[in-house]
Amino acid sequence: MKKIIVIGAGILGASTAYHLAKMGADVLIIDRKDKGQASDAAAGIICPWLSQRRNQAWYRLAKGTHLKGNYPAQRK
Repeated sequence: MKKIIVIGAGILGASTAYHLAKMGADVLIIDRKDKGQASDAAAGIICPWLSQRRNQAWYRLAKGTHLKGNYPAQRK
């Protein structure tokens, strides 16, 4: 079993730790403040739109265009 330390208990850290634990990892979460807070660096939001021109793969993923119409919500 892998032992992993996740720094930050906000939404990203908690989600990362959760998914790692589901895959069988032994996870320890460390945070300097209370758990379950927002992302300090992003003012509480995660916004892929700012880097859409520099990161086309992330932009396509965020927009759902990587699905090529195979997702029911994308069909017309």
